[in-house]
Amino acid sequence: MAVEETSRAAQNTRRSHQVQARARPGRRDLTERLNIFAKAVALGVLIALIGVGAFGRFYTARFNGLVSTTAMEIGDIAQQAREGHGMSTKVIRPLALAYGQPNQEGVMPEMLHAPLYPLLLSWLFKARGGGDASVAIFNGLMFLLTGWVLYAIARALWDKTVGLIVVIAYFVSIEAIGQALTATGASVVGLLITTAIWAALRNRQAVQGSRGDSQAPTTRRLLIWPAIVGGIFGLTYLAGLTSLLLIIPLAVLATAGSRSRRKQVALIVVAALIVMVPWVVRNLQLSGTLLPPMAKYTLLTHTQTYPGESVFQQMPGQVPSPIAFILSHPGDVLNKVGRGLTMLYRGGPNTINPYLFPFFILGAFLFEADSLKRVPIRGRQPEAFPVASSNSNNHSASSEYMFVRA
Repeated sequence: MAVEETSRAAQNTRRSHQVQARARPGRRDLTERLNIFAKAVALGVLIALIGVGAFGRFYTARFNGLVSTTAMEIGDIAQQAREGHGMSTKVIRPLALAYGQPNQEGVMPEMLHAPLYPLLLSWLFKARGGGDASVAIFNGLMFLLTGWVLYAIARALWDKTVGLIVVIAYFVSIEAIGQALTATGASVVGLLITTAIWAALRNRQAVQGSRGDSQAPTTRRLLIWPAIVGGIFGLTYLAGLTSLLLIIPLAVLATAGSRSRRKQVALIVVAALIVMVPWVVRNLQLSGTLLPPMAKYTLLTHTQTYPGESVFQQMPGQVPSPIAFILSHPGDVLNKVGRGLTMLYRGGPNTINPYLFPFFILGAFLFEADSLKRVPIRGRQPEAFPVASSNSNNHSASSEYMFVRA
C-alpha cells in the first residue's frame, strides 16, 4: 500500500509539473510581448525626445519668423486652400497673367509650386490657425518623423544600436534642422523619400523571403509593397521633388532579385502615375501643359538677362520661350550652368544633407551577402560605409569612407 501511494504521489507530481510546463510558455510569451512593447514605447519616446530637444533648441534660438520667399508664398497658398479657394494664391506674378486672371478678391490659380505641402499646411491651419510658428512647427514634425523612419530602416538592416546612431546623427545635423526651420518644404520631401526607401526595403525583404519557396510569391508580396513604393514616390513629386528620374534607382533597388521584377517595376511606375494624374489633369485644364506653366521659366531665372526671379515680374509677351532663350542666349545659359556647378561643388552637400542620410543607407542594398554588407559600427569583417562629414566653419561637406573592424 505504501508503495502504491508513493507511486501515485509521484505520478501526480509529474502531472502537475507537466501542467505547469504547458502553462509557462503562454505566460512567458505574454511577458515577453509586454516587455517588447514596453521597450518599443521607451525607444520611441527616446527618439522623440532627442528629436524634439534638438529641434526645439534651434527653434527657440534661431527662429524669428519665415524669411524665405518660397515659404511665405507657400504659406499664402495654404491660407487660400484653408478658405476654400483650392490651389490658389494672392501672390500675383505678371508673367502668370498669360494663363489666368485674379478674381474680385485678388486670388488666382497657383502656377509654380507643387500642391502637397500647401495642402498639408492648410489642414494644420484649420486645426491651430495660421502663422509662421505653425509652419515651422509642422516642418519640425516632418523632421521628427524622418528620424523615426531612418531608425526603422537602420534597424531592419542592422540592429537597434546602429538605428540609434543613425537617428542621433540625423537629429544633430544643422543642415537638416535648418531645412525644417526655413519651411520651404524640403523636410516633407525628405520624409517621403525616406519612407519610399523604407517601403523598397520591405519589398526587397519579401522578395528575398520568397526565393527559397517553391511556390510563387503571394499577392501581398507581389502587389502591395511595389504599389506603396510607387504611391509614396508620386506623393514625393507632388511635394516638390524636381527629378522624376529618381524612380529608376528606387525601382531597381526595390525589385532586385525578384522573379517578377518586370511586373513589380511596372506596378511602381503605374502607382506613381496614378497619384500624379490629378495634378497633371489640373495643369492641362489650366494651361495645356503637364507641369505648372511657370515651372518652365525657372530655366531663365538667375541669369544675366533675368537676375534672381525677375523673369516672373515680366509681362506676357516680353519673355521668350525657354527653348528660344537657350538658342538666343547660349552664353547666358552656359554661364548659369557654370555658376550652378560651382555652387553645387561648394555648398551642394550642405544643401542636400537631409537627403544624404537616406541615400547613404541605400548602400546596404547593393550587396546581398551578409559578409559583404557595409556596416558603420558593427561587422564581422572590415567593411566600408559612406559617411557624410560636414565642416560647420566653411559650410562645406564631403563624403568619406570609414573602415570598421568589429
